[in-house]
Amino acid sequence: MSEGEPLRLVRLLSAPERLRVFSALVLGATGSTEIADHAGVPEPDAVRALTELEQGGLVGRDGNDWFARTEELRNVVAATTTTAAASMASTASAPFATASAPRATPTAPAPSAPALGAHSTPPDPPIPCGREEAAIFRAFTRDGRILAMPIQRSKRLVLLDYVARTFEPGVRYTESEVNAVLRTFYGDHALLRRYLVDEGFLDRDTTHYWRCGGTVEV
Repeated sequence: MSEGEPLRLVRLLSAPERLRVFSALVLGATGSTEIADHAGVPEPDAVRALTELEQGGLVGRDGNDWFARTEELRNVVAATTTTAAASMASTASAPFATASAPRATPTAPAPSAPALGAHSTPPDPPIPCGREEAAIFRAFTRDGRILAMPIQRSKRLVLLDYVARTFEPGVRYTESEVNAVLRTFYGDHALLRRYLVDEGFLDRDTTHYWRCGGTVEV
């Protein structure tokens, strides 16, 4: 994340009209008329604000429906919080650094921690290569992470199939292993897991999940 990214987003949402429109999206409004009603602004002004937010990366469009890219905002907030905390810790410890630390004696490297499981860090699935699938992937993901779930089921299935290919057919996964994988794709891993089960990509019993659908590479 660039140093100017938080400032850019603050400026983007500093206009009251854009902020009200973005809030309406977060609260569930999708169509421009509905968004305008929720935001309390004329529809042409709402469309203009939506276009500006889309150009700024905070809003996406799925046909005639709009959606908020809340994942983008969360990433910036998280990165900014981490940077601020590190800066405060460095400042707080500075007065006590009165002498240089003694040179450390070389030691053998510590052994690496044991793997959490054979399925905790699966390889990235291949990006969809069909023209329509690739367009959906570009609209709803960034760096392999899902920014927002499409409203249209057909588009959502493309993303679910992409995620499902992470799991190996015939392998049983614990819920914690499934959650660890899904967190790398989407902020709401529980929602993503439910979609995968409901749409027949994953099945489960009382203790494990396994892949039961989706594209299989040969």
